[in-house]
Amino acid sequence: MIDIDRVRNWLIEAGSITEVAHITIFQGRRKNSKGEPQTVTVKLFDLGPKAQPDLRYYCEATSAEGKTATGNNAATIEDAIAIAHWNDID
Repeated sequence: MIDIDRVRNWLIEAGSITEVAHITIFQGRRKNSKGEPQTVTVKLFDLGPKAQPDLRYYCEATSAEGKTATGNNAATIEDAIAIAHWNDID
């Protein structure tokens, strides 16, 4: 099993990367504003426990047609998902 926080720290220290996110990807289907089904890939970004607490997570959703929805960073994954601008992928 990979220790995500340890790898994140190595990338920051050894790779001189200033902001490292662990990304979890989901794929699903939703109905757009017209009621049409669309396939969506959702990436949830976790900047780790050393990130500013209210900015730790963010969400990016991309439709099969290539439209992207994002939101602001948030303190929780739930908030990051809730504040994503989902209508941007309709």
